[in-house]
Amino acid sequence: FNNLKKSVAKEPADKAGWTSIKSGALILAETSILLAERAPPENKSSTWKESSELVYQGGSSLYQAARKKDFGGVQKHFGAMINGCKKS
Repeated sequence: FNNLKKSVAKEPADKAGWTSIKSGALILAETSILLAERAPPENKSSTWKESSELVYQGGSSLYQAARKKDFGGVQKHFGAMINGCKKS
């Protein structure tokens, strides 16, 4: 998360910057799948799967936006992914 947060702070100027965003998005999206399969904390059971799905969708959309070099989309989907994290 911290590396991705730094990567989306400003529009990348080169291929390496876009690659960093794509990589971070995929890592968090795939991690959310693994987390969805784990037993949730006791006080989070009602939102656990929903939150994991929001993180996955946000990360996947973030990756697609980065592939298109759509920085507005990157920021939008990063926010959606973070909102998914906050729900859990």
